[in-house]
Amino acid sequence: MAELASTARKIHKAESDLYGLVVGGAYTYGAMPFVWANGGELATADGGTYTSAIDSAAAQKGIKAYTSLFTSDNCPAAKCAVMGGNDTITAFAAGKAGMAIGGDFSHTAVEAGKVKGRYAVVPLPGVAAGSVAPAFAGATTSVS
Repeated sequence: MAELASTARKIHKAESDLYGLVVGGAYTYGAMPFVWANGGELATADGGTYTSAIDSAAAQKGIKAYTSLFTSDNCPAAKCAVMGGNDTITAFAAGKAGMAIGGDFSHTAVEAGKVKGRYAVVPLPGVAAGSVAPAFAGATTSVS
């Protein structure tokens, strides 16, 4: 993740009209891999009851890693703090960001944008060199 942040800043420095890694202050799913990669959790279970764990030291380290990207040398807070996930993908698809955090659900929007055919999909790196950050995955079930 440190290399990701460094690369984002290099992109923005080379092309100041681009966000290096577009991040959104209203993009919870974008921040979650940073929390998990740093050993944090959103909540912990105890006997079927969940308690918030976002205030743990590990979770706070992940939040700090994510929010450290809201800087003038990557994605200025004045613009990026209000962005949600759709905003970040829209910026990337329009060619206004070198990188974005997304999922397969973003593929159609990216393919419809200016960057069609000119991008690659890679896993979000983890904290340790060579590792991959945990990603959000959801499911639905039916109970009869």
